[in-house]
Amino acid sequence: MDVLKKIIVISLSVLCVIGLAFYNVTEVNTRRLRIREETVRSNKIDEDLDGFLIAFFSDVCYGSFVNENDLNRVLETVNAYKPDLIVFTGDLIDLSENDMTPDMVDELKSFLSSLDAYYGKYAVMGDHDRNCETVLQEIYSDSGFILLSNKNQIIGPDSDSYLVLTGIDPFAQEKQSYTELFMDAVHYSIAAVHYPDTFAELENCSIDLCLAGHSLGGQIYIPIVNMFHRDYGCQQYYHGKTDRNGSVLDITNGIGRRKTDARLWADAEIVFYTLRPILQ
Repeated sequence: MDVLKKIIVISLSVLCVIGLAFYNVTEVNTRRLRIREETVRSNKIDEDLDGFLIAFFSDVCYGSFVNENDLNRVLETVNAYKPDLIVFTGDLIDLSENDMTPDMVDELKSFLSSLDAYYGKYAVMGDHDRNCETVLQEIYSDSGFILLSNKNQIIGPDSDSYLVLTGIDPFAQEKQSYTELFMDAVHYSIAAVHYPDTFAELENCSIDLCLAGHSLGGQIYIPIVNMFHRDYGCQQYYHGKTDRNGSVLDITNGIGRRKTDARLWADAEIVFYTLRPILQ
């Protein structure tokens, strides 16, 4: 009987642990929104940009497991920080064009319109966004977001003190040499991409910081397991930050979820970058 009791106790304990783990992955982790604060220092950053704050997020995946309450959490968090610049790296939706209703369109417009940044709001298209590209272009336009498709934008207080933001779109009909987009090696350069693996194509470009999404940081991130199953666009670069000769790739975990309403070791997040000059 003692042996039987031990087996029962052990079995119940294991079931409790499994149950708690499942609850944590599906209920607790999916409600978390991590705020990650980063500081970058560079001699390319002018003194007039000292303290310049960038809000960076990606992969809202609206329509699957993300609703209006999730959008409001993101909105309140971003606006509370009063960023100078907002960068969104794609996959606003997880829907097909036939699934988009007028109410959904209005909800997304309201969310994006309410985000505020003094120097503007910029985005690149994600692969899921292609399912209803025309509608999304309208949503971005009506919400004050500027879509960057293999284009760069000078951002700063004047013609001498600025950073360069470049949006990369691998699906663009008009192909352009990425090297030509990064000719300014004097000012701080940020690339906004959806696919993390685009970073490999930018190896010979003058980039200080590359912001990417798409992978959701793994969503259910189990390092060894995730090595054997990675989606297109994030097979080489998948999770976290990578430094390549001073050029840094930062892959955010994104906001939403895909396929399953669960997260593990990859909490949804918004990243805030503060720029600091290195004084000579």
